[in-house]
Amino acid sequence: MNKKLKQSKNNDTQSNSKIILDLGCGNRKVFESAIGIDIIKTKAVDVIADIQNLPFKDCSVDEIVCYQVLEHVDDVVKAMEEIWRVLKCGGRAIIEVPHVKGLDAFRDPTHKHFFTVASMEYFTPNSEYNYYTKAKFKIIKRRIVFKNWWSKLIEKIVNLRPEFFEHFIGGNLKPHIVWILEKC
Repeated sequence: MNKKLKQSKNNDTQSNSKIILDLGCGNRKVFESAIGIDIIKTKAVDVIADIQNLPFKDCSVDEIVCYQVLEHVDDVVKAMEEIWRVLKCGGRAIIEVPHVKGLDAFRDPTHKHFFTVASMEYFTPNSEYNYYTKAKFKIIKRRIVFKNWWSKLIEKIVNLRPEFFEHFIGGNLKPHIVWILEKC
């Protein structure tokens, strides 16, 4: 996860009373205080569950981290609806996925979906396509981030015009997309 976003997130989660889910945590959680959720039991998993059917009450979770998960699920809309359902009003989700232009998006044979910077706009109240889902989020932040140290040098430039980047650049820069969404 982008270091600045992670540091910002740590500052926001100082209270132990917050309920934070780390969806698809695998072998390690992004935040130790989070409840680790995955479909396979590992040392970091606290609850075995599918992101498309979370065992939490409506509006019961303060924050969700969903790092490198949505590209693997069968139904992205259903997964986003579950995230929306369990988040409290005003709750936030940090979502990171490989960008469609990067090799990371296609390298893994378990990836089922591909994303652009506009993908989460389908889940906003003003989207012309928001009738596909009841999940509605406000996009707080949307960034293209890079996994290579040398490509981080151009990250600020790319984010001035992320749509331009999508059309003309990509490939070996290993771009990923990070959104911070807030439940409406």
